[in-house]
Amino acid sequence: MPSYSFIPLIASLLFWRRGSALVFALALQLTGCDNEPVSRHVPPRPVMTTEVSAGNHGGQTLMTGEILPHEETIIGFRTDGRMVKRLTDVGQSVVAGQVLAELDDTDLRNQYRSAQAAVQEAEASARLAEINLRRMTLLAPQGAVARVQLDEARTNRDTATAKLQSAQADLSSAADRLGYARLLSPVTGVVTTVSAGPGQVVTTGQEILRVAQSGARDAVFSVPGALADTLKQQQTLTLRMADNPSVSVTGTLRDISPQADTQTRTWRVRYDLENAPAVMAMGATVTGSLPLGGSEVFQVPASALTRKEQKPAVFVVDTGKNRLRLTPVDIAAYMTDSVLIRKGLTAGEQVVTAGVSQLRDGENVLTENQK
Repeated sequence: MPSYSFIPLIASLLFWRRGSALVFALALQLTGCDNEPVSRHVPPRPVMTTEVSAGNHGGQTLMTGEILPHEETIIGFRTDGRMVKRLTDVGQSVVAGQVLAELDDTDLRNQYRSAQAAVQEAEASARLAEINLRRMTLLAPQGAVARVQLDEARTNRDTATAKLQSAQADLSSAADRLGYARLLSPVTGVVTTVSAGPGQVVTTGQEILRVAQSGARDAVFSVPGALADTLKQQQTLTLRMADNPSVSVTGTLRDISPQADTQTRTWRVRYDLENAPAVMAMGATVTGSLPLGGSEVFQVPASALTRKEQKPAVFVVDTGKNRLRLTPVDIAAYMTDSVLIRKGLTAGEQVVTAGVSQLRDGENVLTENQK
């Protein structure tokens, strides 16, 4: 009968039981740790603020714009071809009827000559048909020709005359097309844009250049929506040269774009300039001065402005709790580097002036006076 040693087996069982007990004890300790509350202290965010105070702002808001032509004409060739000359450039003055550019007219000139030859051939045929008809008309009373021959001669004359008229019309069209190889200015003004140059193949109606018509000019501004609404009530505006404020003129509201620019979210406003001085040339920078009246407003830095539900808003510090409150506001006007607020704020409130894009409503903050 074989003999077995049970001592190693018993030792293994004892070791396994002691190890299991140790693992179980550790698990209980870890479970106990999970049940203990963890306190996470988030320090308040430091912010820069300004205390707002109401003021009777009887000043003005300034807008910066540009002098542009009242009417701008887009000019292009009336036929296809390869451009061989451009006789003007941006900034040059042109007069009505002046040649601005030319196309290679080799094919057009050949078409014109072919049309001339066709007219000459048709004229000869028409003369011959007329002579034959006269001869038949003289011989018919004598019975020398049959009636049917006279009718045929008359038909040949009419056909030849019609062919001559058609050939003459083709010649006129060929002459027009040959003339289209020269681009003439339809207006007097200044070239503002050039879109094609010599060597380029262009198509009928393609823009070659633009000419701003002389005379009438507009002042054009891009303004925020709130200011656009204000300008609708202000039909006239005092305009001054940006580099020489002593030069001024009165502008009359022409139109406000029906919708905002998709990129800048601003509205385009145009003013007619009446008797504008010569120094207010196209491209000059002007400022528009808009009276604000005597309404009570709060002036805050432009950097304080943010949005809430697509409307202007600012962050106000709730001083009792040091907590931010996102407050919608009504903008009275936009200044160069600040905004005037007519509704939404109370005198003495602390408004955050920097870093508003990183803040959130209800966040705990620490003002510079509390640091």
